[in-house]
Amino acid sequence: YKTQAKIAVPSSYFLDLREIYKTTTTQQYTADILTLRDANGNTLTLQNVDETNNISMAGPIAGGRDQAAVFGDGVWVHIFIIYNPTTGDTSNVGSETATAPTLTGALAGYTFYCRVGAIYVYDAGDGLGNRITLSYQMGDRVTYNTNWIKWDTNNNSYTSIPLTAVVPATAKMVHGSMGLSAGTTAHKMAVASNSGGTIKVGALCDAQGTGHTDYGVSGSKNFTLPLITPQTIWWKTETTDNIYAVGIEGFTDDL
Repeated sequence: YKTQAKIAVPSSYFLDLREIYKTTTTQQYTADILTLRDANGNTLTLQNVDETNNISMAGPIAGGRDQAAVFGDGVWVHIFIIYNPTTGDTSNVGSETATAPTLTGALAGYTFYCRVGAIYVYDAGDGLGNRITLSYQMGDRVTYNTNWIKWDTNNNSYTSIPLTAVVPATAKMVHGSMGLSAGTTAHKMAVASNSGGTIKVGALCDAQGTGHTDYGVSGSKNFTLPLITPQTIWWKTETTDNIYAVGIEGFTDDL
């Protein structure tokens, strides 16, 4: 596909891409413009895309999963917009693979596709089956309620924090907060993109009671870091006291 100026538009190009949480099993994706590609590298552009995926629909089926079996517990599912050039039908499908969905069976005619996001799917064990973590996406940035993934004793050397439950392997940046969960004295802490701490964000956290307690910590500071190692960041603290907290608020996906 080329613009009027004869400039090639790359695959996955989008304008005003959004994802909206609808129910525990459905997610809506809209875009003013979205460029799809096929296995041979050919591209086409769709306008006014509006598709809702339902992870509970057994596949392979348009609007549901690309597999018959339910998605695993605690996995990242990637949503693709798909297009059938023969029928002119636009739809979507969820897949555990980030590179390309499995377009077989009822999906065989959908030869063009574009990944538009990733959702975390889990089973709470209450008999209701798999559900989606509530999130909102604008462009390539995904935001959700702060997930406090670390709230325990650390030390003054960098220690890794696994992000597998809050950031997909396709993410290129992570967004979060850090601060103190208790204590009356300000303390230093830092989060980093690598174990050596050469790419880091540091903070002198306020004492307990003087910061933003609505976030669960005092004196919280926001941070954004590149994910050099997929789904992993590092942190260190001034003391070994059990008073530090790191929360993840979202990520920037590599779409």
